[in-house]
Amino acid sequence: MGFVVGVFLTPELLTGLVCYGLGAMAYILLLTRVHLSVAGPATALAYVTAVLIGHFVFKESLPLDRLFGIALIVCGVLIVVSRRS
Repeated sequence: MGFVVGVFLTPELLTGLVCYGLGAMAYILLLTRVHLSVAGPATALAYVTAVLIGHFVFKESLPLDRLFGIALIVCGVLIVVSRRS
């Protein structure tokens, strides 16, 4: 039982949970101002952000097929967001 409590009190886990909670609250506030048809697809940009952070911060490789995937995600989000009514 002490091990489980120790895991839950790990600073990295607590920081991650706080960030997750802040992100959830920000998304809820966003939904009060923007239509779900816009906010929902825009969350796909989290995948783009994760890949870019991996590349620039953690020096991960960025192959051509991954760049193509990022471009498709960004284009899809732009299409959906620009066609809102």
